[in-house]
Amino acid sequence: MTNLLRFAVVSALASLASYSSAAPTTFSGYTAGGSTVSGSALNASNSFDAAIAGNGPGFYGFEGALPADLLSVTGSGATASSCGGSAALFGFATEGTFFHCMAGGSVTFTFNIPIYAFGAYFTGVQLDQTLTFSDPAPQALNFPSPSISQGGITFMGFTDYGGATAPCGQIRSVTYNAPGDIVGVDSVRWATSCTSGGPTVPEPATLALLAIGLAGIGALGRRKA
Repeated sequence: MTNLLRFAVVSALASLASYSSAAPTTFSGYTAGGSTVSGSALNASNSFDAAIAGNGPGFYGFEGALPADLLSVTGSGATASSCGGSAALFGFATEGTFFHCMAGGSVTFTFNIPIYAFGAYFTGVQLDQTLTFSDPAPQALNFPSPSISQGGITFMGFTDYGGATAPCGQIRSVTYNAPGDIVGVDSVRWATSCTSGGPTVPEPATLALLAIGLAGIGALGRRKA
């Protein structure tokens, strides 16, 4: 019985550890120059979209009202059809007419329900930039190195299934940081549910097994004492 209880506890703890050790998977690509979606940025976007396909993806291209999942877009910049100057250096719409134009600073996307994946096109990129969020531990993802002289377009996205307390993610907001750069943000997409792939919450039976095992070992310890 003692060996069985020990095995149960070890197995349950290993299962729980596998949920809490998940780390973000990034999808990033940078294409220098130009004012159209192409090259490495497009390839990264396609890979990200494939990773979240069928898992309730949301989308916002700044062409109208916010979707129900997206609570707010706050911080630097505003919706615009132009940032002025060369599109490759100042940002442009990746589809439709409008995009979010920023002259430095940061912008935060806040969601009504937890998400586990986020991605977008970032245009006119010339300086180092990051995405930051909590899962619930603080995370910072660095963009691919840009060409300062050519600008261009970056796709940056990630999937992050979080720890053991959420089925597919516990991210409530994502912040894009673009200090000192004039840029555009467009074609934002995310996933709020997970029907395939990724960890899930440990089943009640697993948690019960852990509790029984710990109680049993505690009883054996008291009996030996």
